[in-house]
Amino acid sequence: FFVSEPFTETSTGRNRSRNISHATIIRVARRDNNTCQVCGKILLDREIEIDHIIPVAKGGCTTEDNLQTLCWKCNRAKSDKII
Repeated sequence: FFVSEPFTETSTGRNRSRNISHATIIRVARRDNNTCQVCGKILLDREIEIDHIIPVAKGGCTTEDNLQTLCWKCNRAKSDKII
């Protein structure tokens, strides 16, 4: 088992949660210009889905550089693949 000790953990800790803050969602959507990064469709605010580029299930973390804006169709097709 893993023991949390000062020499094994960083001061920032791990960010492996699937929970994405509202502020992060807004920054990622603005960065991606409200456009699906797979098919290029321009999305309304209510259509935007934020997806992990490297899935959490495969070791990805919840940081802005690992998040992308996708439409519903592309997000469901991607599932837990790395594309």
